[in-house]
Amino acid sequence: IQSMKEHNAGENLIDNNKPVSTSTTAKPLAGIKFKAYPLDESGNKIKHSDAIIQKYRTDYASRSSAATGEKLTSTSVNTIMSRFKKDGAGYIYYDMGVATDTTGTLTISSLFQGKWSIEEVADTTKVASTALPTVIELPITNVSNQSEWLYRAHIYPKNEDIHIVKDIQHLGNNHHTADIYEPFSWIVTTDVPDDIYKCSKTLHDSDNTKISWAGYSQFTIIDDLDMNIKYKGTTKVCVVTGSTSDTTVGTEKNLTYGTDYTIAVTDGKGTQNSKITWSITESGRQKLSPVLLKQKGVKLRIYFESVIRNTIGESVLGKPLKNKAKLEFTNSSGVKGTRESDIPEVHTTGIKIYKL
Repeated sequence: IQSMKEHNAGENLIDNNKPVSTSTTAKPLAGIKFKAYPLDESGNKIKHSDAIIQKYRTDYASRSSAATGEKLTSTSVNTIMSRFKKDGAGYIYYDMGVATDTTGTLTISSLFQGKWSIEEVADTTKVASTALPTVIELPITNVSNQSEWLYRAHIYPKNEDIHIVKDIQHLGNNHHTADIYEPFSWIVTTDVPDDIYKCSKTLHDSDNTKISWAGYSQFTIIDDLDMNIKYKGTTKVCVVTGSTSDTTVGTEKNLTYGTDYTIAVTDGKGTQNSKITWSITESGRQKLSPVLLKQKGVKLRIYFESVIRNTIGESVLGKPLKNKAKLEFTNSSGVKGTRESDIPEVHTTGIKIYKL
């Protein structure tokens, strides 16, 4: 969670809208950047133009400094205006110029009165999904005193990362021993981000202001099996709800092969690994959507079978064969990212035993 203290630099600040305590499981994120989009009365973003820049410049030139009470200098106005930029779609936004600090806090200043959409800048090296846009209208009413306006607000955008886990035989297990050609199971489980599927909805705390996201365009699990392990088939791919930890099964509902997901297999031979790719289609991403399911903690889980090849070398016998899975995705912001699982092991016996 990042907490951002917003205020209007042209007004006196009323510092009694205090930060709130957040979940004990929440972790502050440093290095996260945000943009602030001014919105019109209908809650829509505003196109960048010379006319709107001049309007804002004139407005800021008439304002007073919150710190000194004196008119903003031309230098101050120029500094503020240099932060108004145009995004790829042609909309105007205010660039904060800094990122959250080690406490996850970012102070946004110089926002004028009116509606703003605070939006996180995508960076999949830190988190898989950006926080959903936070719409705020300045000033806001003090909930403790309805006749009082507040010019400082604390908002708490929440974003999420994706955790992927690989187990063997059963959830929570990372070690297994098998004879040659004795079947055993792998289980890959990954979190599902709230914005995996496209959505547009009206905010409950605003008139007709809407938030929307494009949804993920790619959500793919890849497993490169050790060259001594042969893939034998996928048992099931399912949506999981009600799972409170990596070791709880929850309620599983199967997705449909060919409709909700596809499988591509490269069967490795000799010194090559077998590569299995499960690609979740748009239909599958829709069925996984936590928003549409109205569930928190939704997961994707894949079960598949394998055996140890009978061509395994004598030098490998008795040693662990390690494997991990990988998630590749393109998030709602169109930014690509990857996440890797832990590394479970299957152990062989010290002699070649063929189970037929």
